[in-house]
Amino acid sequence: MTLVDRAVGDLIAFLRRPRPFEEKRTHWGEVAILFAIGFTLIVTVATLVGRFEASMGVERYDLIGEDEPLWQQYLIVGLLFPLGEEWVFRYWLDRRPRGLILIVAILAGLAAAMIVSACSAAGAVVAGPLTFVPVFAAVLIIGLANADKLSPFIFGRFFPILFWLTAIGFAALHMTNFSAGGALTALFVGPQLIAGILFGYVRLRYGFAEAVAVHAANNSLAVSLIALGI
Repeated sequence: MTLVDRAVGDLIAFLRRPRPFEEKRTHWGEVAILFAIGFTLIVTVATLVGRFEASMGVERYDLIGEDEPLWQQYLIVGLLFPLGEEWVFRYWLDRRPRGLILIVAILAGLAAAMIVSACSAAGAVVAGPLTFVPVFAAVLIIGLANADKLSPFIFGRFFPILFWLTAIGFAALHMTNFSAGGALTALFVGPQLIAGILFGYVRLRYGFAEAVAVHAANNSLAVSLIALGI
């Protein structure tokens, strides 16, 4: 069995039934192969999606403009975004319930703060942060107290659903990059869905550092292609 067959075969087997691995595999050659295949697929789908966007007059919003210095694009898009997104979406995916609980607590606090701010005509600036703290603390304390009980359920029977939700959530985050709204925007984040699946598998099979490396390489190469006008 060649290195390519092994890397791709294991990925396909995993996607049939996503699961945490008991042991990590340390093999940067396989990681490089998965990155090359994944990036090629992402670029292919992105090209097709780009044509569809153009035909519908959809505008893409960039969080950091192409007019910014190239080093700044590499720093933010090629390093900081991968680190942040991998921590939020995939660090905890390898049976780390406390990491997931922290993310849920932050999201719950933010959601509560946004709701209170929207409903408070006066003092919304103060009401939002004041709401965040108790909601965040309550969810975090309750979650951590029950982390050991929740772990077998979350990372056992529920894990395949959890894996796909993280990939879909990662893609959904990028829906804000487009001017089109509603379900139509979901058509434009196919490349991000592929990336989310790939990064998630690399995280589980090889490790967090490998997932960050693949994510960073993907973003950095994309920045390079755009800078070259390709």
